[in-house]
Amino acid sequence: MRGWVYVISNPAMPGLVKVGYSTKDPDSRAEELNHTGSPQPYIVEYEILIEEPRDIEQKTHKRLSPFSAGKEWFQCSVQEAAIAIRQASNGRAILENFKGGKGLPKDSAEAVKWYRKSAEQGDAIAQYNLGLMYDSGDGVPQDDIEAEKWYRKSAEQGNADAQSYLGSMYFLGEGAPKDYVEAYKWLNLAVAGSLNKDTCNAVNIVPGPHSRQADTLADC
Repeated sequence: MRGWVYVISNPAMPGLVKVGYSTKDPDSRAEELNHTGSPQPYIVEYEILIEEPRDIEQKTHKRLSPFSAGKEWFQCSVQEAAIAIRQASNGRAILENFKGGKGLPKDSAEAVKWYRKSAEQGDAIAQYNLGLMYDSGDGVPQDDIEAEKWYRKSAEQGNADAQSYLGSMYFLGEGAPKDYVEAYKWLNLAVAGSLNKDTCNAVNIVPGPHSRQADTLADC
């Protein structure tokens, strides 16, 4: 299903943005919200046309969870919300519009700043997002060691996505010495937490003796 993921703001709620999805034009959604009693109009700041918009919306909400202000509202900038949508969409956008005219910064340094602040306070999602930034070199110099560090902090709190990435790093020897036992342990934990098909496939290619040893370490 094709649809839109959008960022909406309202002058009556400074510092807050709404991230949602719709199969119809986001301006129509904003118009609907204008009839909910707000003294100021809702404004579509950013929109992206993509397949499976609800999935992208949910992934974006997960990335922005450290800034959640309830339901679909987040205490962050339009640019930060747009960065999160871009990361969740993984380059699969069909169409993208910055309707508010602000655009994205030339890099993602502002997003890194927000993620780091929450990550250092122990937020598992922010730690995972910061790991992604270091992994891809988005907003910071690419650094496998830093990526592994933040993935691990998040993984140790039970984040299945971080466990999957951490397991992959051990399997490939990126950011940490190659270690099939550790790889299988973290990938196995990720499967238990998310039942992700790709992660299941990765677990299946870890050599058997290592997987048996890791089962004991993972205790699952």
